[in-house]
Amino acid sequence: MLPTAALLASPPWLLPTKLHCPAADPTWVPRPELMARLDRGLSNDLTLVSAPPGFGKTTLVSQWLHERIRGQLSEVSHQSSASGPPPAVAWLTLDEGDNDFDRFLRYLIAAVRSGVPDVCPTTIGLLDAIQRPGVDYLADVLVAELNALAIGQGDPTLSGTGQAGPYPGPIDLILVLDDYHLIHSQAVPTILRHLLRYRPPWLHPVILTRIDPPLHLGRLRAAGRLTELRAADLRFTAEETRLFLHRRVAQPLDDAALQALHTRTEGWITALQLASLSLQTQAAADFLARFDGGDRLLVGYLVEEVMARLPASVQVFLTRTALLDRFCAPLADALLADSAPAGGSQATIAQLEKRNLFLIPLDSTGTWYRYHDLFRDFLRRRLEQEVDVVHLADLHRRMSGWFSQAGLMDDAIRHALAAGDESLAAEMVEAALHPMLNQQTPWSVLESWLSLFSEPATLAYPSLLVAQAYLFASRHNVAALPPLLDRLDRLLHAEGTLSRARRQALQAHYDELRGYSLYWLGEAGRAIVPLERAVASLSDSHAYARAQAIFHLTLAYAHTGQQAAGLTLLHTALNEATAYQRPTSLILLGALVCLQMYAADLGETARMAERVVATISAPHAGAAWHEVGIVDIWRAWANYLHGAVDYERNALAAAAEHWQQVVALSYRANPRAYHESLVGLALVAQAQGVPADALAHAQAAAEFAAQTGRACPLQVSAALSPWRTTCAALRILI
Repeated sequence: MLPTAALLASPPWLLPTKLHCPAADPTWVPRPELMARLDRGLSNDLTLVSAPPGFGKTTLVSQWLHERIRGQLSEVSHQSSASGPPPAVAWLTLDEGDNDFDRFLRYLIAAVRSGVPDVCPTTIGLLDAIQRPGVDYLADVLVAELNALAIGQGDPTLSGTGQAGPYPGPIDLILVLDDYHLIHSQAVPTILRHLLRYRPPWLHPVILTRIDPPLHLGRLRAAGRLTELRAADLRFTAEETRLFLHRRVAQPLDDAALQALHTRTEGWITALQLASLSLQTQAAADFLARFDGGDRLLVGYLVEEVMARLPASVQVFLTRTALLDRFCAPLADALLADSAPAGGSQATIAQLEKRNLFLIPLDSTGTWYRYHDLFRDFLRRRLEQEVDVVHLADLHRRMSGWFSQAGLMDDAIRHALAAGDESLAAEMVEAALHPMLNQQTPWSVLESWLSLFSEPATLAYPSLLVAQAYLFASRHNVAALPPLLDRLDRLLHAEGTLSRARRQALQAHYDELRGYSLYWLGEAGRAIVPLERAVASLSDSHAYARAQAIFHLTLAYAHTGQQAAGLTLLHTALNEATAYQRPTSLILLGALVCLQMYAADLGETARMAERVVATISAPHAGAAWHEVGIVDIWRAWANYLHGAVDYERNALAAAAEHWQQVVALSYRANPRAYHESLVGLALVAQAQGVPADALAHAQAAAEFAAQTGRACPLQVSAALSPWRTTCAALRILI
């Protein structure tokens, strides 16, 4: 059975099957020359396997890894890692979704971590940042972290000694990127070009593709740093054809039949595989008498021959599951609820494996599978001919429901939209939004979900407008909120479009977002009424949204002379959040810090900032608040504000210590807190008579401002006081 619980516990962007090397094919014919070339490729910067579909790229490389890397290493392999453990394997099967740069980089790091645990924590932190840096910067950080391992800075347990210190020898990791031809993004090749240019000596990239990637292959080829295998290399020789058919076909084939098959297929592996299926039920002479035609006709003819000999229930199973890029037995059961094969989907999968029917296992447990691309494409066309649009839409709805239950929201939304059901897809986003906000899942995940919808769809559904508004608010894009909220207000009050319960729930989020918008646009007085309605309406299940509403309502009260009302509300909410150990208590503590700042009470500001850091460091926070984004955001704000207090008190060393902690958080901090901390460090260095350090911090602040598109009126002068910028900084908290 599918480990559904494990899927639900996985990050919403992670599909585990993408990170599995395909299982070995017991009928595959060993190819010593190609295996040796792959071995030799370990000493080069890149191994490229580029050929049309059906030439066995994935099968060759996966078999090489199973037999040579995970089994008995060849002499060539030993030469590269004689003093250390055998090379590890990281496999990543790409798909169209990986054109999203954030998703690609997360999967790339997840793949590397399968061989080198916990690598690249800084890069992951930057991807989770409130404002992600540019592609070039991320490429620099990624390569720097990977190269750090080569000088002994990684996990000492990887050495196999369990002792701390540098690795005893180079760590070899073979990183395979399969189906790279699906990548058309401009950003993804940027990362890979950078990685190849500054490749860590322990990392060996292998790319499998139908189309040559834009990775400066000419430069690598001219330098002798590229190993290439192409269609001409992958075609079977006559002897390999004989061995392949001998393993797959029960009836004896004479030399004439074998030569005819080899000549007509030209060593094309998929054509030979198709022929072997037909030869299981036909005499060789009869089959060869009709065996003719070009490649496209050949595929059509042979697949028809195969399908015609399969039971009807198996044909239905094949065509339905071909709608999926990857599938497992429970998913197939859900898809075939009205036409389940005898014995269930697991039994049918076992039957297909026994027949060698283009079924490719994606893990060692026999859970996830996919079809050969050519076979899947044929099956999909056949399904479109067999069923009407209504039935096809119903199949997509079933798949959407299963993926939603498993927590795989990207796939759930895609299939809902493929069913033509935008309303269902919008409801899925609505249902997942607030658990995501409460846990502070990276905003890029929500952005990827919304990117699946057309602009008219986003504007048509209140739930999508709410999600888009939260995305804008997360980036403090206040100017974009009013037109979006005006549109949402009209939809909420349109007759007959929403149930009363849904209208009330969405209205609460409208009020919170409207109050947020008004407050940051300088209309604190007008923000109070919608924020009060939001606080009264938002339930505990919307903890993040409610905490934000209380935060801004408290500040709005302070701006309008109602500090006492704000403090009463704040302390009540804070006591409740603290009692239940909710991470949102940090937002409420932050509001208390802000109130002390407005009152210019340095002592209370410092005390409350210390309380924020102490709350973050409490024993319960380590496990319960893991990966919650607001933790680092408020850690940074608390240290920044404490540093500002110390600076005002002329405790320069203490101020610098707090600001250094903010800088160490880098992009995980609020951009303003990070920038102002660099400014503060420049001022401290200048005051201490270290102009070189002052200039370095000032330049870092200017570069950060330029990279993030922020104004940077920075001049290294003692006249510029961080304390004077604090009130401005407070206006873009969170």
